[in-house]
Amino acid sequence: MKGFEAFLSDQSGTVPHSGQKGILTEWFPFSDLELSSGNLAFFDPAFPPDDSTMGTVIELPPGQFKLEARGIAFGADRRVAAVRCILQDVNVAKISKGEPIGEVGVDTGRIGVGDLSLLSAVLENLDGDVYEDLLTSKDAGAFIIKLDPNTPLAIFSAGFGDGAYPVSSLLNGNDLIGAEIDLISADKSYPFGTPEPKVGSHGNLKDENYNFSMICSKSLHRAPMVSAVRRKH
Repeated sequence: MKGFEAFLSDQSGTVPHSGQKGILTEWFPFSDLELSSGNLAFFDPAFPPDDSTMGTVIELPPGQFKLEARGIAFGADRRVAAVRCILQDVNVAKISKGEPIGEVGVDTGRIGVGDLSLLSAVLENLDGDVYEDLLTSKDAGAFIIKLDPNTPLAIFSAGFGDGAYPVSSLLNGNDLIGAEIDLISADKSYPFGTPEPKVGSHGNLKDENYNFSMICSKSLHRAPMVSAVRRKH
């Protein structure tokens, strides 16, 4: 996990401009995840994990899995590009991506990943204010909270923020061995900031009214923090 956390916190590089393409990283190991039920949930953590309008559940064989994350760098702005959950000890070179099997609707700028059955059982009895405090306890792009000693919930910033993100199956031959959520693809352009200035043949800005200090002073855009926890009634 520390390797991916270090990537996200590294703000070296130039301030990104709108329309810029990002640079994808390789997959980082993030954490182990036991799926005792085999039901893997990708969901907006402000909603119940079995809410089909805000998440997707994948039925996998119960067992030991691992979470991996991939980043993308737009200059100094580092973001989460994808998250996958795959069986332990699987040969990653033999993994292939299947067809999309669902999507996650995000209203709070983050996604949660965990065992559906464990999460549902704990959240059914967990005070909403306590849960919200846990969700907002860290200002980071990727971290894990423990709802109880046996129920981890992985939290990731969702791409560029709110939206709908596709979930695909992962296969080893014909065997279903995991799932992946794509948050920012390599061909996606940076949507924030100002356009890159046009430069003439002598290196001069063509637009004399272009204010370069606008880029230098522009604060980095981050996915919004969770502000409310919505529960089933």
